[in-house]
Amino acid sequence: MRVHLASESALQRTQMIASHELSDTALAQRAQTLLRLTLDRLSMVRAFHVFVLALALHLSGFALRHGRELFTENLRTGVTLAEKGYLGDPFMIPTGPTGHLAPAYPVVVSAVYRLTGEMGDARSVLELICAVVASFATALLVPLARFLRLPPGSGALAGLFWSAPLFALVELSAEHETVFSAAAVVALMTIAARRLDTRTLRMRDGAVLGALTGIAVHFTPLVLSMMVLGIGASILAQRGRMRVRLAFPIAFALALAVVVAPYTVRNWRVMGSPFFIRDNFGLEIAVSNADNAKATAEENILRGSAMDTHPFKSIEAARQVRSMGEVAYNRMRLREGWSWIRAHPDRFFALTAERTGFLLVPASHRPLQRMLTLLIAAGYFLGVIMLWRAGNRMAAALLVGTVLGYDALYPFVQHDVRYVYPMLRVQSLGAAAIAATVLARLAAWRPAEALEGDRSPAPQGVLA
Repeated sequence: MRVHLASESALQRTQMIASHELSDTALAQRAQTLLRLTLDRLSMVRAFHVFVLALALHLSGFALRHGRELFTENLRTGVTLAEKGYLGDPFMIPTGPTGHLAPAYPVVVSAVYRLTGEMGDARSVLELICAVVASFATALLVPLARFLRLPPGSGALAGLFWSAPLFALVELSAEHETVFSAAAVVALMTIAARRLDTRTLRMRDGAVLGALTGIAVHFTPLVLSMMVLGIGASILAQRGRMRVRLAFPIAFALALAVVVAPYTVRNWRVMGSPFFIRDNFGLEIAVSNADNAKATAEENILRGSAMDTHPFKSIEAARQVRSMGEVAYNRMRLREGWSWIRAHPDRFFALTAERTGFLLVPASHRPLQRMLTLLIAAGYFLGVIMLWRAGNRMAAALLVGTVLGYDALYPFVQHDVRYVYPMLRVQSLGAAAIAATVLARLAAWRPAEALEGDRSPAPQGVLA
């Protein structure tokens, strides 16, 4: 009798363990089914869907904005263009025509100001426009991921991530051209990725990319170095598999020159020098590298810091710009900056190292933003390595080259999160590729015990 009861007890325990194992297996199977459905839905997401969601969230995000509004250089220049008919007066007092800014956004400001006739109303309209442009830049991540041949769902993951106004003070602000720069970056990369996915780069490809880059530099001239390094890196990564006709770089350079020629001629005639789009490099070097300079623009604008000598904040400096002329003033400030760098190499190196770190994790008072940007940076590096090892060298090289080209100057000037914001979107594609790959592998994973009893093939449509 005791032996019989013991046998029954052991059998019951075995059945309970088997029941738990079946329950765990069923739970895992349900989770995998949910993952497969999620991946299928992500692969069906289109740019239009992301745009609608992003626009709705960005418009709702206006309630989250707070803080004082600034009458920035872009706004001042736009108002001057509307009222006086010339691109100028970006500083504390009228200083005349300017090359301090890229011209495209002040032109937008001027057009809106002419329509509204009042700065408060113009600012509100501009904020709505910025929300639309930011949503457009978010939606473009979907086709960009597709042309880069990233894992299915990568573009949707990146687009859904950026649908929320995570950097509301940048994305919903009329003060700067940042969202326009981000849109230009993603649009150029989308077209470049499509053109680079070929065996031969021809004159037509160079002309298209050169002309579009020429348009985009009027929002931010940094897209030129971004495109040169991004395209160059992609070509080198595909050497042996891609032919580049000599006509390609020639057509790129000629198309670019034709598009930027009118504004360059304007600079020569009005400013006295044929500089490329902007003439503010010397000023930025001087206020970023000085005895009282700080690594971030937020610290550097405080009383007693190097921005005290910037003509946007100093009447004396603005008067000097007006008396010397902007080009001569910026050359003087460039000499001043180089002199300080040569005299203080250790301090310059420390500032440069700190600012380089902020390219990976931008300075922010918000812990959520710091955490998200850290995850983006880590995911970006892992994603690029994964793409390279998987053989998608065009995508890996383009993602690396564009980031290096766009951010090349920022280690040497004061840091602001809006400077690196466009590249955060690019880096998020690498992170999204890693996330999509992990989800796909989890969806295809089979326990060893199940594989012994079931040799059926893994589900189609996911990464092995």
